Amino acid sequence: MGNEIADEDAENCRRIGEHGLKLIEELSQRKSDGTVNILTHCNAGWLAFVDYGSASSPIYAAHDKGINVHVWVDETR
Repeated sequence: MGNEIADEDAENCRRIGEHGLKLIEELSQRKSDGTVNILTHCNAGWLAFVDYGSASSPIYAAHDKGINVHVWVDETR
């Protein structure tokens, strides 16, 4: 049962990444230098979720597509 929950969590976060990637792609196309600046707050990565994270998943997806992303993290616990 534990693996099923972990797999479901990873898949949900991966899907969040797909949706967020669309927004990041649009922003990248509008910017002259193409770099997208993203601010995350609190832990939205591997410590809170399995594999991708929630807020970090679109960042990983954008990086994999070759989009320049600059990330500010204003809180780490």
